[in-house]
Amino acid sequence: MNRFGRLVSCLMGFGMGAIGGALSWEVLAAGAARSPSAQPKSALASEQEALGLAKLEPIPNLDLFEAFGKTPVLRIRYPWKAYTRASVEIRFFSHTEVDDERIQPQFVRARYWKGELLQKAYQCLLEASDVPVHKKISTDGLQWHLVADRSLLGRPALRIIREIPADPRLRTQSAVAVVYPLLEQWAEDDSQLYLELPGQYYSQPGQMRIWFLRDQHVVWAQKLRWPGLKYVRSPGARSLQLMGPPDEKTPAKAASAEKSTMP
Repeated sequence: MNRFGRLVSCLMGFGMGAIGGALSWEVLAAGAARSPSAQPKSALASEQEALGLAKLEPIPNLDLFEAFGKTPVLRIRYPWKAYTRASVEIRFFSHTEVDDERIQPQFVRARYWKGELLQKAYQCLLEASDVPVHKKISTDGLQWHLVADRSLLGRPALRIIREIPADPRLRTQSAVAVVYPLLEQWAEDDSQLYLELPGQYYSQPGQMRIWFLRDQHVVWAQKLRWPGLKYVRSPGARSLQLMGPPDEKTPAKAASAEKSTMP
């Protein structure tokens, strides 16, 4: 009888151990099923991935305003810092001209940013620490205006301007291209650019095509109406004013700089 009791006890212990082990494996399996890595994708996530919406690209936000009542500025809100060798090109052209595939960027950073143009550009930047600089050079059979001065943000900044003649073959009218090859000079932070526009080169109303480029690739392009510049005479003074209502005023750094220079 004692032997039988001991045998029954051993069998019961073995059975309970097996059941406990099975329960432990069930618990582990259930936990694994509930873990995020083991969970199947939700219907929304699967749908977003199927539609290519899993990673939305940032949308550029552009607007025009005038700074200090005289300087037209294009503000771009976009994470420009995420792109190496980035540049912005702008083309001013007539409002009567059709905006089609004939209106293309110059791709200055990819095609011409070398040799004499590169050397003269950095030389202008160095000189612009003290005085505004304007130089005209000819490279690759093209005429370029190098314009450097302290920007609204207080640092030397460079614009490259090319006056594009009318082309009867393409039936395009005369236009003006403006290139900003070094964006950090015009940046208030990693997502805001304040590009001063050389309105004196294209004072009449028209259109503006803006390209954000990385080397020879167009990241995005937008078009704005260019209201033109008008001259307003006042007794003993002549000031330059942007047509149309300005949006917001100057960036924070420029506003503080203006206050510090007031007598």
